[in-house]
Formats: sequence, C-alpha cells, structure tokens
Amino acid sequence: MYGLKQYIKRGSLFANNNLRPGKKKLSTLMIYATDLCDSACKHCLIWAKRPAKHLSFEKFLEVMKSDCVTKDTMIGLEGGEFLLHPESMKFMEWLSVNHPNFDLLSNCLKPDNLIKAVKKYPPKHLYISLDGDKETYKYMRGKDGYDDVLRVIRELKDIVSISTMFTLSPYNNFDDMEHVAEICKQEGVDMRVGVYNDIAFFDTVEKAHENEVGTAKDETVLKYKDVKEQKGDIIAKNDELNQAESSNISTPKHNENATTLDNFKEMIPQKIKEFGENYDFLV
Repeated sequence: MYGLKQYIKRGSLFANNNLRPGKKKLSTLMIYATDLCDSACKHCLIWAKRPAKHLSFEKFLEVMKSDCVTKDTMIGLEGGEFLLHPESMKFMEWLSVNHPNFDLLSNCLKPDNLIKAVKKYPPKHLYISLDGDKETYKYMRGKDGYDDVLRVIRELKDIVSISTMFTLSPYNNFDDMEHVAEICKQEGVDMRVGVYNDIAFFDTVEKAHENEVGTAKDETVLKYKDVKEQKGDIIAKNDELNQAESSNISTPKHNENATTLDNFKEMIPQKIKEFGENYDFLV
C-alpha cells in the first residue's frame, strides 16, 4: 500500500520518536468525530451508543495545532459515520485549505452526501466498508447498503483514490472476501483486509480468536432493542462495559463449516495476493 517514499518517511519518523522522545511526531492521526452512525453492524456497536457524542470543531482545531501534528501527518476522518457529524463539511473545508493531507472513511449509506462532499473537498484517499456480497452485507452491517457502495465506487473512482475495507469476522467468511476482491478487480480499486478483534471502544461482543470465521454468519439483522436487551445499561455506561464480562451475551454455537485456525492459511483466496500486503498480513 505504501511506496518507497512513504516507507522512508515512516522510518525517519520512527527513528526521531525513539531518539527524541520529547519531540515525537505523528505519522497518522485518526479523528473519531462522532458516535452517530446509520449502520447497525454486528462487529461494532458504536451505532448503539446513547447519547451520541460529537467532537467539537473547536477541540478539533486545538488538536490540529498540537506540536506532534506536522504537515506530513495523515489525518483520518471517521466515526461512527463521519458525515453524520453536524459540522462535517466544516471539518473538511478547513482541512482542504489548511491540511489537505487527509483521508475520509465512510459506509456510503448516504451516497449523494458522500459524493457531493468528496467532489467539493477531495480527500487524499477514500476508505469505504464492504464486508461481503449483497446478502452478507445486509445481515452483517444491518442495512441494505451494498448497491450504495458500488455506486460510490463507480462515481468516485476516477476522482479520488479508493480502498474498500473488508473485515474478516465471525459474521462473514472467505467466500465474502473473494467476492469483494473480485469487485475491486473489476472496478480497478484497492482492497484492504482487516481482522475482527476485541476493541472496547467499539463495544464488540464476540471474542476474537474464540469465535471462528463464519461462525455467526446468519440471517438476523441486529436491532438497537436487541443490543439493549442483551447488554442492559452497559451501552450508556461505557466505563462499565470495558470491565464487564460478556458471559450474559449469547455466544454462537460452533459451525462445522466455519474456518478454524488449523486451515486458516489454506482458506485465504489466492486473489488476495493481487492486493499488496494483505496476504502476508493475514498469514
């Protein structure tokens, strides 16, 4: 994904941060600007947080003026769904003028808004979520947004550099990974693969490495009331969530067709090797 120039810059930054700990600089700064999200993903429950919180524009400016942020620091805008932040366009306008080295992450569920924003204030890179085929997308992410993602890719791929973000999880499988890889090849865009993990900030439920790939791939769309019933008041009490055991949340039963660690490497689609670094990362 990175070219030689980027590797050299990051190597220099690594050396600086180790040799001059009082003068550390950031290569990347991800701005989680809002909890608000219009997805209903099973692998991330940010969308179920109540009340939703927004990063103020003033606090954003304060962060951007930090000594550790340089002109080379890549700023990432995300959430939640970043464009649902009430001042999202104000953030992008400021960055386009003062720090054009920024990326945008989106679920594409409001394609008109996203296309308009990218055309008006183009980021360096657009990262969009796509975790499987049309059916898997609906049941993993809670919304029927597959066609919206494809529309965004086709309308913006000649305007901005695009990467689809695929998260391998208990809620999808390697067939879904191969499907997304095929789409990316057809449309001429990049693909990035991540692996589901336990992240307290995202209020994850299934335990990574204990729930195999594909174990929880089913036809149940997750609703807010379901999360509320399973987790009680934990959603509203994040600090308690980080310390709470999830034993009261139903764990999917073992699926004989699920991928185990024993055959993980063999199940990785060969097409993934056509997208730099992903195969090595998975192995």
